[in-house]
Amino acid sequence: LERNPNVPSSRNNLAVALLRLNRMPEARAQLQQIIDLAPEYAAAYFNMAITYALEGQVAEALAWIKRGAGHCTPSICQKYLADPDFNAVRTEPEFQELVCGLYPQMTIPAAKP
Repeated sequence: LERNPNVPSSRNNLAVALLRLNRMPEARAQLQQIIDLAPEYAAAYFNMAITYALEGQVAEALAWIKRGAGHCTPSICQKYLADPDFNAVRTEPEFQELVCGLYPQMTIPAAKP
């Protein structure tokens, strides 16, 4: 990351590591840098959503999912939404409404153990 600070995937890996350590503000700071640098990098939006989902902040998580959905295809979006980290919000009616509203043809990923 020090040698290539503008590589979104490297910064995303750091953000995910911080997320796993429950260091959400630091993870969000890294993800925001990616979004500022490469706004088309969809993974950053979905990982930002995960930081909020894991904290039970449904509205914030959904807002970031909406933003991320605009940067990927329905099939890629479905792969992101299948992430088990979204289990925290998957059963929320707002989550299901958002997914159905974005992609009526999309199957809502079931919660994974």
